[in-house]
Amino acid sequence: MPGVPSASGSRMWSRWRDKITFDRLQKVGRMADQFAKPRSNPTETRDGVTLPSYRGDIINSDAFDEKSHVSDPEMLIQAYSQSASTLNLLRGFARGGFTDLQRVT
Repeated sequence: MPGVPSASGSRMWSRWRDKITFDRLQKVGRMADQFAKPRSNPTETRDGVTLPSYRGDIINSDAFDEKSHVSDPEMLIQAYSQSASTLNLLRGFARGGFTDLQRVT
């Protein structure tokens, strides 16, 4: 019957519950979003104006004007620097015990 867990499915969830409750866990976090976006079209058109596509915050700006849609290598360098700073901050949190689940409220 659809939507009704089978006995083997119940055992599976029971094992997962026990594992999550009693075993050590590896915590995983998503620290960033998608900063470079693949596009199917190299250009986009609005109100009869065609410009290079917006490709993400580390490539060009999302404002729809000619200057903003030109690739800017400085944005890539800035993103690298910010990423390194974020990783260093997370390493500091890990060393200071701030990643302990017992401290999360």
